[in-house]
Amino acid sequence: MLNTIDETFFCCLCWNSTEDVYPSMTKNKLFCKDHLCSGETKKQNFRDKRLIIRSLANKNHFLPDGIHGAELYRHLSRNLTKLSIDPSILIKNDAFKEQDSLLSTEFRNLISRYYPISFKCIKACFNLQNVDELVRSIVSEVSKPSNSNSLNKKGIEQSPKALRQLSSPALLIHMLARHEAFQLIHETPVKRGPKKKFHRDETLRAKISQLYRGFIETGNYRCQSRIAEQLGISTARVSILMKELIREKKLTRNMTQNKN
Repeated sequence: MLNTIDETFFCCLCWNSTEDVYPSMTKNKLFCKDHLCSGETKKQNFRDKRLIIRSLANKNHFLPDGIHGAELYRHLSRNLTKLSIDPSILIKNDAFKEQDSLLSTEFRNLISRYYPISFKCIKACFNLQNVDELVRSIVSEVSKPSNSNSLNKKGIEQSPKALRQLSSPALLIHMLARHEAFQLIHETPVKRGPKKKFHRDETLRAKISQLYRGFIETGNYRCQSRIAEQLGISTARVSILMKELIREKKLTRNMTQNKN
């Protein structure tokens, strides 16, 4: 959760800031420049949205019913750190309240322990003895193409305004937690198309059955697209797996006769 952190500071789909991406009067600041839901970044937006939904579903964090649009993206943003370690674990008891605490050995050790992927990128930064230099160095390292996993090939450039704010320990810890989560969802390449039978994903089939039975208990038979959204997969994939489950008599035809 973002706790008292301004939810509009971070892109809903990664760790990058929304600062200086939108006009000052814009209220719905959802994305960084690499995740804007239009133009060349639209495909990136949709792909990462699906990956986050799927990764959360794999940890049994499903989307609430009826959520869509900006509300959906904000939900994903608030839950992104469930894929790494909740930042509040590091921030508890005001251990990192002052900017100088970022230079402490305790801060370095906790980042190493809880966010190992991110720490590997920024390990050398902790040799610096100035807070501003440390923050700039950390942001620079995680934003390099090799450490920003599939985002802008030229690297991400945080705005000067964002860099000043990231000298706040709580905000910097949140950024690292989100970076760790983003890296984790991209660690394993997504395999396209259905898996062969000898590589069946039984967990996915069980989740589809569970979700479908939940929908029909409320009389909602037209729910394949909603199941797909909950699990971060395509409606066509849901349809294929439900047909398999019917053949295997794990679902009955009368249960699926009114499907999309």
